[in-house]
Amino acid sequence: MAGHQVQVVALAAPNLPVTETTSDGIQITRVSRGPGAKLLGVSDPTNSVSNKSKQRNVMKRTAVQIVKLAAKTPISKYVQSGIDQRMKAVVLAFGPDVVHAHDLETLELACTLKFKLKIPVVYDSHEIASERNHHSPAQRNRAGAKEEKLIPYADAVIMVSEGCANFTANKYGISLPNVILNIPDFDPEKMEVRDLRKALRIPAINTVLVHQGSLQKNRGIEQSIEALRDIPNVTYVIIGYGQHRPYLEDYVARSGLSEKIKFFGPVPSSQLIDWATSADIGICTVVGKTKSYLYAMPNKLFEYTMAGLPVIASDYPDIGKFVAENKMGLTCDPESSSDIGAAIKTLVRNPELRAKFAEGARIARTKFNWANEQKKLLEIYSRL
Repeated sequence: MAGHQVQVVALAAPNLPVTETTSDGIQITRVSRGPGAKLLGVSDPTNSVSNKSKQRNVMKRTAVQIVKLAAKTPISKYVQSGIDQRMKAVVLAFGPDVVHAHDLETLELACTLKFKLKIPVVYDSHEIASERNHHSPAQRNRAGAKEEKLIPYADAVIMVSEGCANFTANKYGISLPNVILNIPDFDPEKMEVRDLRKALRIPAINTVLVHQGSLQKNRGIEQSIEALRDIPNVTYVIIGYGQHRPYLEDYVARSGLSEKIKFFGPVPSSQLIDWATSADIGICTVVGKTKSYLYAMPNKLFEYTMAGLPVIASDYPDIGKFVAENKMGLTCDPESSSDIGAAIKTLVRNPELRAKFAEGARIARTKFNWANEQKKLLEIYSRL
């Protein structure tokens, strides 16, 4: 990796080896999660093959939620301490020159290693830790206090958008973090069109809209579903998994929209761009209920860019600016189904405009791709 030897230390996950080396030479070691690990690894209800297995997995997921309540008690400190000790042992055996902390959960351990090994720390935060969507107010306060204490020890801070970087700098009085977009590489020779129309038997006359990624609250999916209620000849394909998917499936069924809304996948992340390529419009209507979502630059936005799709996106500071400046789609109020619907109608009824925005996306992907973005990361390592 640009002349560097890389060791990734991660949490164990079902069906993944404890150790492995990737094709490009990255060493990966996965450590045990400790108590409750088997329960946390139960099957996702969205992977169920029958209603019976789905009901069983939903019950298991309920048990998982009960276990996760421990995260709000002192018990969680002992669990995290065990994880940290196992990770620390792997890192010490490797003997790195730099430790790279992925999100706040690993920053405390990284700072401990910084002083023990006398090496620099990179803090790479993919969300605003004190403003995460699924956290309670108490969890956000704890995260903010922890980050405020530890972030001054980071020798470099990385954020995923200008909004996140500015917010973090102002909140803690630190230098402006480096912005590195969480963006895939663009390699046209490796792209393969995977046909959603064929897989889901979508009529040729229909315009295909796609949403892909983790299915959680405040992703604007419900509003997009409602927006399609009175628009003919469209199919909205929702690709992904997550705790919110069973609710969304029931929501669609109760709304009588099962012919228009199709759930697909989950599919391997390496195939997301390939499947998106066969759609006509990408939907990226994240709802900014927290600052982390308000300033987000979601993976799906860049996957649509790589697929050459026109997009409909939230009219927010970072997402909206990216879409407008690259002339690759329309922006809207993600909390308004009527506003989303107006944008969809505009693109559905205007193939020429869709083609113009698709060309904007194809131009954007030649500039915004990992081959260019990685130079920022390598510069940080070179400086350290």
